[in-house]
Amino acid sequence: FQTARDWQNCNASEYEIPPQEIWSNIIPTLKILKELVDVKVIDDFTVTSVYRNSALNRCASGADSSRHVFNAALDFRIGSEQPTPEESGVIQQTKTKLCQFWVEKGVTLNMGLGIYTSGQIHIDSVGYRTWGPDHKSTSSPCITQLLSNQNNKGTRDE
Repeated sequence: FQTARDWQNCNASEYEIPPQEIWSNIIPTLKILKELVDVKVIDDFTVTSVYRNSALNRCASGADSSRHVFNAALDFRIGSEQPTPEESGVIQQTKTKLCQFWVEKGVTLNMGLGIYTSGQIHIDSVGYRTWGPDHKSTSSPCITQLLSNQNNKGTRDE
């Protein structure tokens, strides 16, 4: 798997094997990815980042506590880097399905889900949480979707 999208800008290797003592950390995250594929939440995606050493993580603007450094996270892109308007619609539908999956199964899977405007998605298995483009939960479309669903339920019940 590729280390980071910015590997060239960071004078790093495109691929790097993590230290052996953290090899198994990625297994729960890969199981989440497999389930996302099995239940058809995602189908057209490209893995863009998995393990990053600390120096590459800093250069790639990763969080100080990035799960990538512990080989417990992966990023993937849904759709192409320059999506057509049609692809943009599919990307948005996929983000909605990802949020629904996170709402329904995220606690059980201990799933972290980051959703970015570009179509980049982050998943890990070391804490139930979500965030959006500014790395805050308030910008996650999953939180917006949850609040919208709760508001709609309240409106219908009245």
